Amino acid sequence: MAYISFVASFLLLLGNYLILLSPMYLSWFVWCNILLAFYAPPTKELLVRNNQCSQEFKFFFKAKYQPIFWIGEIRYGECGETQLLQIAQLPNSKTFVATSLEVEKFGDWAWIEQGKRTIKREKHIEMEYTGHDFRFEEQGYVVKAPELTPHLELERKNFVANACASSWNKYKGEKGIVLPVCKGFTPKLLYAYQDGLYYNYQIDRVFMFPESNHLLVFTKSLMSCDTQQTMHGFMLLSFKPN
Repeated sequence: MAYISFVASFLLLLGNYLILLSPMYLSWFVWCNILLAFYAPPTKELLVRNNQCSQEFKFFFKAKYQPIFWIGEIRYGECGETQLLQIAQLPNSKTFVATSLEVEKFGDWAWIEQGKRTIKREKHIEMEYTGHDFRFEEQGYVVKAPELTPHLELERKNFVANACASSWNKYKGEKGIVLPVCKGFTPKLLYAYQDGLYYNYQIDRVFMFPESNHLLVFTKSLMSCDTQQTMHGFMLLSFKPN
């Protein structure tokens, strides 16, 4: 930045000097100002990285006898990546962690759609969206987005204005997560994807696993962070019928 300022000052002095010495002073003056425009320090807005990445998730399957879930994520825009996520419980622990594998071909899920047919999978139910909530009528289960929580958004802005979800989640932990409203059962959070924002969100899809009492909730945030990335995500929960 100091070098750029030096060059700009030098060009300005050169232009002023040529005004006095050369009959072509006007041309030199114009060119110096054009060069100054190129060498001007970037504005604060230009210093902010803008990659405009949007996310899309796809659920593939859960292993039949193990708490292992396979989920695909595509990041569009400048991110331009496709990754396969495995959400699994650590051995001898109640903690769930994510492992990601980057897929060679962008948006290519054909290989896993074919391969999952050879794996024993737990049956799941995708809850039906009624327009304002998600329902599994047979059991009387209902899942819907929670009420808005303005105090969390204010706290995030005070933490770091327009902070991305991963930074917020590391700072706030479970206290920054608002669970969906559930009727007919009691949920317990097991895992939340680090790049999702879990307050003031909408629910995109809900998958229920009656055999193992797991619930997978995909969320959509209407907010984006300072890099213009979306902050969609998903939560894995266990549930106990009321």
